[in-house]
Amino acid sequence: MKTPILSCVIIVTLGFGVLNAVYADSATLSMNPISNDWNTAENWTPPSVPNGSADTVTFDLSNITGVTVSTSTMVDGIVFNPGVSAFTITPSPLRLLTFLDTGIINSSELPQTFVNPSTYPLGSIAFHNQATAGSNTFFNNLSDFAQQRNANFFDNSNAGTATFTNCGNEGGGGGSTFFFDHSSAAQGSFPTLAR
Repeated sequence: MKTPILSCVIIVTLGFGVLNAVYADSATLSMNPISNDWNTAENWTPPSVPNGSADTVTFDLSNITGVTVSTSTMVDGIVFNPGVSAFTITPSPLRLLTFLDTGIINSSELPQTFVNPSTYPLGSIAFHNQATAGSNTFFNNLSDFAQQRNANFFDNSNAGTATFTNCGNEGGGGGSTFFFDHSSAAQGSFPTLAR
């Protein structure tokens, strides 16, 4: 009787391991991705979609520098290596990009840009726990009719020295940056541009 139970436990354990390998893992954007979609496994090395609370995403040199997050995604953090390309990362409308602990580390000399175009309730880019927006990083919080294109900070996260451009519309509304709980603006910059 013990052998069938042990076999089931081994099969279930292996099954979870395979699912984890397919759906979430730390990865580096490939030099030659097949598309600009973050959520396509073949765009990463190793070929797996980084979408998990412990995942670290690494950006290095790549032939595609405009990356779209097509499915709500969470990561521990993103690292831009020295000498990398200048990237623009944009969550699709109604999709959320969440940083759960580390946030963004830009070790390159080039600025890295995040565009917040979403009408997701409470915005489409969020920082939690101790996550920081890093340095030499730029966030464009665009405006829309619902005026909900925001970057949001929760827990003890902070803006680091990043720049958050909150683009307004003619009616005076527009993108915003919000701080909740014990989060802080740190040394971030928050210019407002009319559109």
